[in-house]
Parts: sequence; structure tokens; C-alpha cells
Amino acid sequence: MSGSEASKVHYYIDEKWDNAIDITMRSVFYGSLIGAVGGLFLLRGKTARVASLAFGAGFGAGGAYYQNQKAVTMATQGGDTISLRPLSLRPGGGTNPFAGFAKGAGVGLKLNTFHVPSVAEKRKPRGEVITYSRDFLMTFASQFTEPPSELRSSALDIVLDPSDPTRLAQQQLLQRRASDLGRTAWSAGGSGAEGTAQTMRTVKGILNKLTPEKFERLLGQFIPLISNYEVLQATIIQVFESAVHQPTFVAMYADLCRELDAVLPEFNEPDTGRPTNFKKMLANTCQEEYESTESARAVAAKASGPEREAEERLAKQRLLGNIRLIAELFKKGMVNDRIMLLILMDLLGTGEAGPDPPAESIEAVCELLSTAGAALEAGAKSRPRLDAAFATLSKLANARGYPSRIRFVIRDVIELRTQHWVPRREAFTAKKLEDVRAVAAAELGLDVNIPGLDGTGAGGALGALTSLAPKRPEELELTPIDVTPERRESLAKSIFTDFLADGNFGEALAAAQDLAVPGFMRRLAEIGLARAYDARTEEEWRAVVDLMVRLGAAGQVPGADLGAAVAGLAPRLEDDAMDFRFAPAVLGTLLGRAAAGKQLGLDALDAAAGAVESAAPRRGLVAATLCALRDEAGAERLVPAVAEAGLDLAALLASDPEFDGELLEPAAFLAAQGLDGLL
Repeated sequence: MSGSEASKVHYYIDEKWDNAIDITMRSVFYGSLIGAVGGLFLLRGKTARVASLAFGAGFGAGGAYYQNQKAVTMATQGGDTISLRPLSLRPGGGTNPFAGFAKGAGVGLKLNTFHVPSVAEKRKPRGEVITYSRDFLMTFASQFTEPPSELRSSALDIVLDPSDPTRLAQQQLLQRRASDLGRTAWSAGGSGAEGTAQTMRTVKGILNKLTPEKFERLLGQFIPLISNYEVLQATIIQVFESAVHQPTFVAMYADLCRELDAVLPEFNEPDTGRPTNFKKMLANTCQEEYESTESARAVAAKASGPEREAEERLAKQRLLGNIRLIAELFKKGMVNDRIMLLILMDLLGTGEAGPDPPAESIEAVCELLSTAGAALEAGAKSRPRLDAAFATLSKLANARGYPSRIRFVIRDVIELRTQHWVPRREAFTAKKLEDVRAVAAAELGLDVNIPGLDGTGAGGALGALTSLAPKRPEELELTPIDVTPERRESLAKSIFTDFLADGNFGEALAAAQDLAVPGFMRRLAEIGLARAYDARTEEEWRAVVDLMVRLGAAGQVPGADLGAAVAGLAPRLEDDAMDFRFAPAVLGTLLGRAAAGKQLGLDALDAAAGAVESAAPRRGLVAATLCALRDEAGAERLVPAVAEAGLDLAALLASDPEFDGELLEPAAFLAAQGLDGLL
């Protein structure tokens, strides 16, 4: 800024300040004069007249402040940016408007116009300026309405800057150092390969446990995982594959797609930088799968024998699964009727003279119409094409070139339309437990309350179904010697259900003895662990573990079978712990108590923990085992048992900060669990 421009600014400020003082003095003078005259003529007491004078002066001061404030506001709106109040640009800022008058004339008077800084006005170093991108700050807008204590007490400026060369240089340095170690540095959003792989393992674990009953709870865990383009793309592929291979749950996966599309933001493609969203990527995936049908049929046609049958069966499965998902998405409003009609006409053929469509395409058309036909017919624009499609189906229903099953499927769809899309029997789909209970009550005509349908899982339900009718005493003693494997598993499940109901160990031991056949005791231990995972309270799963330990102590379930059952569940412990937080404690308590009873050694812990990839559940398993052994056999036996088994606790408790996050050191972790002296 030149000297002339600076002098103009100073003159401009002095002029505004003089006007403010002039308005203030006039208002106070006239207010005091009016108060004095009013008090002189209207009031008689001396005190009342002085009060009238003071009131007039105060009224004049208030009027002066209002006029000055109005003048400043108008000036700001018109281009002037002079403020007579001390303002704060900090979050939560704002001061007393009279603070400037208390500190002297001119304090707080600021020129807010942007100008080129002079030589004396040096910018702060980059390290002293805290910069944030706008998108980053907007993610906290709905949750955080107060400034953090660090910003409230800090004297640093806050600048919204979408790019920061210093941060970019730091990240490039981290990437180079990570490359020297053969690894990938972490970056925001988990863009590294290792971060994406870890995220996708969690996504697959959630999808494997997704049911209508757990939908809302697992959805809350699912959404935060999708933080970049790579994870979004892999998630869509995983959801699509799950929907194709699980036709019973396709409606639930369509609901999942609708929820994800509603909340997920757009992500930029790595190559082109163009923004894309969940709905667009899902549509591309479905389209690519649909267009690959012909190539899959060509591959199947070139094969021969059993290989050809397998290829044809796979192509048919993927086509029907894709059509089911598209139909459900149409019902959820994610696919428009134009696309549905194009698919419908493409599957049926393009003209009268063309060849008849293959049987798989006819079955796909029937699947599409039975799922979304009612929604399609509701639209006036799609009804003519729908009529044409049904006319074609009517001709194909009498064609001799198709198997009888296909012709009957066509007739069922035609009949479904004549019945106003009301099916004769309800389609088999996944339901919530309360819906299953309601259907059972409606079919039986009773108010049925089956134990096991209230959260105890499938194992508890099957065991409960066997105990609905009261048992006679002779029935408790007579168990069939030769039973089917399904019946044997049902009886095994009822052992744990009945024990939780009455706590009678004698009956549980007798029932286990009746089921004792070579190789089944390991299966009994696996059923017990599954029942423990379905427990609703800690007391319940501890009771199941107690029964298993007592059966082992009685010689009914060998310790090797207990260890094998635990080792079978260990590789998926990370996924199980997400759904049932006591999963590491269940396995560890069983191992520790069995080791205390000398049914097995602590080498079983080494085998089980070695199969757990993530550090957090692995540490939970190790700690639960050692604590159970200490509580059962005494602290003095803990160290010799660890030494005898040759356990390397440092290796079992080790963690990778990049993969597992920041965790306690092994020695500190053991100390926090009350296991001092083991390292």
C-alpha cells in the first residue's frame, strides 16, 4: 500500500470516528435537556428531577449507540467495512459491544477490507497457521457447535485452505519411508492397500452376520467403513455377490443398498477424478453382470460333460440372482421402469421372426415379473409393454420346445397377474424373529411363545421345539440308540437348553452319554460353543461353559475335542467378536478352566491364538485363558503352566500399530489384566 492510500484510510477512519463522537454528544445533550425540562415542569422532588435528568442522558446515549450501529451496518452493506465494535473471527467469538469504550477511544476499530500487506506486515510462518479444508470442517457441523478448548485458548489464526503444500510434503516423505520398508503409509480415508484390505475384512464379516433382526445395528457399523472410492467399489461387489448367492436375503440386501445410497457421499474416481456415487456404481455392476450372460453361455457351450453342466448352472444362478436384485431395487425406487422394460423385452427377444428365447431367460422373466410385476403395472407408461410381454409369454406357455417346469412357471406368472398380483402362497424370504413367531401363532391358532425365538438363535429354537410337550419319566431314561444325525444334533442342543432351564447336571450327563458315538463329542462341544455365542447375558454363557467343563471332567467330552472345537472357531474370532463381544472370553474361559482341570494343556491356547489375525481379539483370548486358569488353579500355578507349555506371550500379544492401531505394550496389557510377572 502506498503512502497516499494509507493516509486516505486513516483520514477515512478519523472522519467516521468524529461523526460517531458528534452523534453521541448531541444525543446525550438533547436527552439530558429533555429530561431536565420534563423533571422541572412535571416533578417536584429534587431526587425525582435528578433521576429525570439521568434518565434523559441515558436515553440519549442509547439512541446514539443505535444510530452509530445502524450507520455502520449500512456502510458495511454498501461496501464500507469499518466496525465500531471489537469483533472476533474466532469460533464462538464475540465480545461486549461497550468493551471498546472502556479501553479508550479507537480500541477495537478495525479496517476489514483486504489489502496487500506492506513490508512491515509480515505473514506468519506456515507452521504457525492452522489450516483446514472446508469439507473437513463441514463434517463436524451437525455434531460440534462449540469450539474446542485448544482453539478457545490458542492465539493462532484459523484459515480455511483446501490445499497445504506442507502437509503434502509430509505425506510424500512418509510414503517414501514406508516404501523403503516395503509397506504402504497410512493416509486419511484408508487409501493404503493394507487399510483397504483390513476394511474389507470387516465389511465381509458384517455381511456374513447380516440378518433382518440385526439389520439396524449392523448398518450403523457398516456405513462408517466406506470412506473412499476403493472401499466403495469393493463393497458394492461384495454386496452384489452376497445377493446373487443368497436369494432368500435379496430383499434385505436391496434395503441395504437403499440405505447406503441415501447416506454415502460422492467419491472421485482415481483415474479420471470424476465424482461418482453408490447408485451409479451399483447400476454399472448390475449392467456389466447382465451383459456378461451371453459370454457365460458361450463358455458353457464350449465345455462338455460335467464341466458344461456346472458352467450352465453357474450362469443361470448369476442371471437369476442379478434379476432378483434388480427387481428388488426397482421396488425400492433405485431403478426406473424404463430399465426394467428394456430388460424384460431383451430377455423375451426383439421380434416375431426371431428365435425363441432360451429357457434361462424365460425363467428370469418370470422371476422379474413375480417380484416386481405389481409395481410395473402400477405405472401407466409401462402397461402397454407389459401387456406385450404377457402376450409373448402366453404363446411360449404352449411351446413344445421348453421343459414342463418352464411352461408351468409361465402359467403361474400369468395366473398371478389375473389374481391382481396376490400369490397363492407367500414367498419364502428372510424374516425377523417376531414375524416368525406371529406366523407360527397364526398357523397354530395359539399364542405361541417358543423359547429360542427371542434371541437365543437357531440352536436354541430347535432345542426348544423338542421340549414343548411335557416329558414322561420313562421318556427321560429311554433314548433311541440308533438315531439320525439330524435327530442326534437336535438332542445335543436340547442338552444345553434343558440345563439352562433347570440346572440339572445329572440329566445333562445322562443325555450326553446316550449320544456318545465315535466322533460326535467334538460336535457336541461345537454345539455348546454355538449355544454360548447365542447367550443373552454373561451368566448364561458362563453356565454353558461350566456344563462343558463338567462334562469334560466327567470323562464324557475329551479335552482334545474341547481344544479342537475352540481351534475351529479361532480363525473367525474377529468377526464373532463384532457380533458377540464375549466371544474371546467364552473361548478363553473354556480353555483356562479345562487347563486347570488338566483336561488339556496350554499348548491349545498357542494353537488357537495363533489363528487369530487381529491383535485385539487375540489378546482378549489370551487374557481370558490365563485369568480363568489363575482363578481356577491359583496364581502360583500360572507361571509354571506357561513355562511348561512353552508359550511365547510376547509374540501372542504382539500388535502392528499400522494394522491394529495403538495398543498397550504386552507387559502393560498383562499388568492391566492383573497378570503381572508373566513377561
